[in-house]
Amino acid sequence: MGENRCVSVLIYLIKNSNMRLTYLRKSLCLLLLLGSITIGYSQSTYQSTDHLLPDLLTDKIKAYQSAQKPIDAIAFTPTGQWVLVAKNYRFYSKVKTFNANGLRSQLENWLAEKKRIDVLAINSKEEWLMLSGRSQAFSDNRYFERIGLLGKLVDLRRKTQTIRTLALGPQDSWVLVTKTGGIHFSDNLSRVIPKLWQLLVDCRDSSQRPVKLINIQTIKNLAGGVSKTRWVLVADDYYWSENWTPGGREALRTFRSRKWAVNYVALSPIGGWSVISNQRFFPSAGHGIANNFENGFRKTGVISKVNLEERMMHHRVPGVSIVVIKNGAVVLTRGYGETKAFSRQPVLAGQTRFPVASLSKMPASLALLHLIGRTPNWGINTPLGTLASRLTKNQPNSDFMYWYNRSEKAKSKNVTTRQLLSHSSGLGVHGIGQDPLTRVRSTQQLLRDNDLKFLHSPNRYWDYSGGGYTVAEALLEAISKRSYESYFRSNIFSPLRMNRSHFKPSGFSDAYFAFGHDRKGNSLNKSDCPGEAAGGLICTAIDYSRLVQVLMNDGNFEGRNIVAESLINEMLTNTVRSKRTTACTNTCSGICHAQAGSSATANCATPLTEFTEERPLPTNPKYYGLGISLSASLEGQNYPTLVWHRGTQRGYHAAFWAYPSENTALIILTNGTKEWTDGRGHKRGAQALTNEIRNSFNEVYR
Repeated sequence: MGENRCVSVLIYLIKNSNMRLTYLRKSLCLLLLLGSITIGYSQSTYQSTDHLLPDLLTDKIKAYQSAQKPIDAIAFTPTGQWVLVAKNYRFYSKVKTFNANGLRSQLENWLAEKKRIDVLAINSKEEWLMLSGRSQAFSDNRYFERIGLLGKLVDLRRKTQTIRTLALGPQDSWVLVTKTGGIHFSDNLSRVIPKLWQLLVDCRDSSQRPVKLINIQTIKNLAGGVSKTRWVLVADDYYWSENWTPGGREALRTFRSRKWAVNYVALSPIGGWSVISNQRFFPSAGHGIANNFENGFRKTGVISKVNLEERMMHHRVPGVSIVVIKNGAVVLTRGYGETKAFSRQPVLAGQTRFPVASLSKMPASLALLHLIGRTPNWGINTPLGTLASRLTKNQPNSDFMYWYNRSEKAKSKNVTTRQLLSHSSGLGVHGIGQDPLTRVRSTQQLLRDNDLKFLHSPNRYWDYSGGGYTVAEALLEAISKRSYESYFRSNIFSPLRMNRSHFKPSGFSDAYFAFGHDRKGNSLNKSDCPGEAAGGLICTAIDYSRLVQVLMNDGNFEGRNIVAESLINEMLTNTVRSKRTTACTNTCSGICHAQAGSSATANCATPLTEFTEERPLPTNPKYYGLGISLSASLEGQNYPTLVWHRGTQRGYHAAFWAYPSENTALIILTNGTKEWTDGRGHKRGAQALTNEIRNSFNEVYR
């Protein structure tokens, strides 16, 4: 309600004095309230929150903002003296200090020329630089040339690139971001401030987050202890920091929730800070869809939407990595949260590896089909007995032959690779589980597991079997005469450029490993799934998205064929038609099958049945290809409308959904417990979170 409108209504109320006095008072109170809200909103584009800054600086920030003067820069010397610039205004805490270092004379000249200050930075050595458009000024050109920054700025100016944000760090380190999104930093940043370096590389190479602000400050220990480096990085409405107070991080959360842009973060060398906004937040050009996706989560019974990180906190999931594929192209790669609770180690879209549990079965099927396509006299329906007769001669000591020779041959000889990969072989061991790193079972130990036996005859029941995938893994090794990981690395990882994929939680920095967490959000120790085909893959979400692209693109990736199209069609063809009935009880006659992605038995198994028009499909039939679940409906060239799978291990949950006819997919990896029940009886956890992410994905990207 505008101010004139308020006055008009007041006049109307006074003229109609026959209204009861009580109603008049209530109306006046309501109008005053509305007026105050209106006035507050009109000024809400200028906001600031501060902590332990000098009173004079705080007063000046608020005075300039009240006068609608946007804050352009605040810089501190190592001794805590400061200069504030707001449009064509400036204020010095101590003029003598800035006369002595030469900054004041240069700043006064530029302001007299009506130049707008883009960057003003001072490092712990009292070296300073100032930028305005294509103009550059330095305390000592030789110093900035020696640390490599002067040459970079000259090169960018030659290319007509202007600077959005620049920060000077300890040990001559520096970071700058151009207004076109280019990210540049000193060679030593990875050593001096490794977390900031990791995030900048991720924003540049993987997540494509538009960096808006960076500030770095060396915080002195007033008690004489070791100084520490505090930094803040803001990319659109996401932020990261190190060695900052909880109040500072909360201020950034508040600004984001209220849709205020973070235009400046001032960091004092004695620990004070201020978060400043000159305007409302608007996503960077081209990033509005991603912003809608990240902030499109609905809470039950609440009309307004919340963001992904709030839902992660609700479900106690510390870290999430997401990839969105739209029309065949990767359009979003993002990491959220932490690799380990309270570690402040960020999840990086292009670097953080997650155990994907049963999502390993889809790439395992790709690898088996890749080998089948290159092996004479081996088809997807070739009985294991036929293969064993050949392997007896040339691979008698293989793990596969170890299992086959001890198996119930009347059944095992008739099992096919198709049945191993579609959970219809009749073999047991629903889930392989995880082992402590000091006691990881070998493949042969898995194969002689007492539970890895036939629960029923082949091709009779759909019965989720990680044990069947372990037999398939041993079969691949026997025929290829290579270890499973070696075959994968040469024929799957390498051509797909899956350079951050493994089958062991070792060989890379813990900084890039997502630790699992229990229902309370406590981190768990590393463990290892010994069944590599069943659940042992560890990779980034970006790496896994390339497997999904192969699946949706007829076996091709970036113009190169990985698996023959005819074999991909086998993966996407329903192999199983069975009816999910009631939960396991004594009436199940001891035969149950597990839900895909879980090691816990859940439903009664029923015989595989081919249904015809005379014998219609039962309610909720199970559709499963090779390593993937399928929708019943078909589109395009008889492809299923939807292909998906879930994976769960202790402390982890992962899922992907792919729509082949749309060439669109969503991949989600998390390091939280799948499901738990809160005190109100509500189901919470990583599975519920992945469902919410999928709902936002469907609203925004489909």
